[in-house]
Amino acid sequence: MTSPSVETWATDERGPASQPGFRWSSPSRAILARPGLAAAGDFLRLGANESPLAPIPEVAERMAAAYLGVNRYPDISATALRDVLSHQQGVRADQLLIGNGSSELIHVLTSAFGGLGSEIVVSLPTFSLYAGSVGYTEAKLVSVPVSSDGTTDLNAILAAVNEQTSLVFVCNPNNPTGGYLPLSNVRDFLRATPAHVVVALDEAYWELTDAFAAGEPSASALCEEFPNLVILRTFSKFYGLAGLRIGYLIAHDESMVARLASVRPMAMPTTVGLAGALACVEHHAHYRIRAKEAARERARVVNSVRDLGYEVFDTQTNFYCIPFAPGDEPFTKAGIHVRAGHTIQMPGYIRVSLGTPADNDRAIAVLSQSVQAGRGAEDASERRGHA
Repeated sequence: MTSPSVETWATDERGPASQPGFRWSSPSRAILARPGLAAAGDFLRLGANESPLAPIPEVAERMAAAYLGVNRYPDISATALRDVLSHQQGVRADQLLIGNGSSELIHVLTSAFGGLGSEIVVSLPTFSLYAGSVGYTEAKLVSVPVSSDGTTDLNAILAAVNEQTSLVFVCNPNNPTGGYLPLSNVRDFLRATPAHVVVALDEAYWELTDAFAAGEPSASALCEEFPNLVILRTFSKFYGLAGLRIGYLIAHDESMVARLASVRPMAMPTTVGLAGALACVEHHAHYRIRAKEAARERARVVNSVRDLGYEVFDTQTNFYCIPFAPGDEPFTKAGIHVRAGHTIQMPGYIRVSLGTPADNDRAIAVLSQSVQAGRGAEDASERRGHA
C-alpha cells in the first residue's frame, strides 16, 4: 500500500457554517496526568509539526544577547530582517511584511479582503486557520475538496472562483496531508486565475521539500509576474523558532504590503524573535544540512510505516498522515501526542509529526503494536468461526 485516497470524505455539502475552525494542538490531559511521564522526560510532542531540534548555538547566542535590549521596543519595520530576506529571496525589501508568525498574516489577509459580499476559497482538508480566520470577517467561506492524492486541487479552486471571489488560499505542501505541487502547476494556476482574485500561497513547509533541497526556485520567483500573488512563510518549521512566533509575507510590490499593513493590529515581532530570525537567515547553510538529514529520516519513516501495511500520503513536510481507525488513543496510552483526524478535518486519520529518529521509532512501535493487535483479533474471530 502507498498513498490513501481522500475522495470518500473530503466533500462537505453542508455549507461554510459547518466547516471546522482552527484548533490549537495541545497535549492530551490524559497524557500529562500519567505519573512520571513529565519528570522522566518521556512525553513526546508529535502533534504540532514542530522541529525536534533546538536552535543552533549561533542563533541561541544572538537571541540571548537580544534579551539585554528588551527594555526597548523592537523595530516595528523589521528593517534588518527585511534586508537580509530580500537578498535571500531575490526580492525588494519593500515587498516584505514581517508578522507574528504567518498565522497573524493569514488574519491580516482575510481582514483586508474579507468584506461583505466577498467570497474566500479554501481546500478541505487544509490548514484550518484559513477557515477559522474567515469566520471573523463578513466574507462567505467556500470550500472545495483536495485531490485524491492529498494535494491542493487547483482546478477545483478555479471552478469555485467567481466575480465575488476576493481571496483563495493554497497550502503547498498541503497541511495535513503533506502533498506538494511543483512550481509549473502553480504558475499555470496563476495564469488561469482572474486578476481580481488574490492568491495566498502558504509555503510554511517549502524548505522541507525535495525541490528546495535540489535548489529549484520557489514561488517567490513568480511575484514579479503576478501582482495578485502573496506568499506566506514561517520561521517555525525549517528554522525551528515556533516559540517565537515570527513569519513573513512576500508581495508583488509595496502597494500590496501597504494595504495589508493598514488593517494590521498594533502588534510587532519581539526583539528576541527578530534577532533569532535574522541569525537563522545568516546561518542558512547550517539549516540546509539539517533539512537534508530530515528528508532522509522522513523517507525512512514513511517506508517503515508502509512496510507495516499502512497507506501513507506522499509527504514533503515534517509529518505524515495515515488512515488509522483507533485514532490517537493508542498513542496517548504510550505517552505520545499526535493529531487526531477530527481536529484536522480528517476523521478516521491521524497526523504524526516527525521527531528525532528515536522519537519516530516510538511512534512506529505504536503503529506496529496496533497491527499485531488487529491481526490477533482477526485470528481470534476466525477461530471462533471454526468452533
